[in-house]
Amino acid sequence: MDSITNLKLFNNSIETPLLQASTEYYEKLKSGSVETFQETLEKSIETLKDLSTKSGVAMEDYISGRSVDASSVMLAMEKSGMATKLAIQVRNKLIEGYRELNNIQV
Repeated sequence: MDSITNLKLFNNSIETPLLQASTEYYEKLKSGSVETFQETLEKSIETLKDLSTKSGVAMEDYISGRSVDASSVMLAMEKSGMATKLAIQVRNKLIEGYRELNNIQV
């Protein structure tokens, strides 16, 4: 086989699965069985709020003398801190992507 035939076969072997995957995803999206990007972000923000609230409650319980283990308080605070750092990084990447899209000349 010549290189052009090989290239055509290679492209077809890539395009077909990609086309099928995008068609399946589109059908799932239309039926509502796939989360949208907005829904994913909203759920992530709710999780971040929950972690922050749990951390605050654990700290208040520990300070007030309730029977709370210090390691569980530190763990809750660390989870909240890591989630906050991740959220900040995601926000920064979204802003960076938005700025790049705005700089595209049409």
